[in-house]
Amino acid sequence: MKALLIPAFVFLDMLAAVGLFRLIFGNWNNFWGAVSYWIKPDWISWWDGQAVDDAIGEFSLFLFFGTLAALVAGEGWMLTHL
Repeated sequence: MKALLIPAFVFLDMLAAVGLFRLIFGNWNNFWGAVSYWIKPDWISWWDGQAVDDAIGEFSLFLFFGTLAALVAGEGWMLTHL
């Protein structure tokens, strides 16, 4: 039974990743903009007057990867407790 669930979970994870990506970022330019804010130190963003954009970009990345990690952790828990 578990062997049949793993491919289904992988497929659902891919669908969730694409759906979350489109919902949170919309396109690749917004994603790479969020990554650039994550790489740039916060004090430089504050100095440039982009502190709010920096915070939104970093939170978007946290929300995207955190939600996917929670989904995978929940699936792992389900597979071990079935």
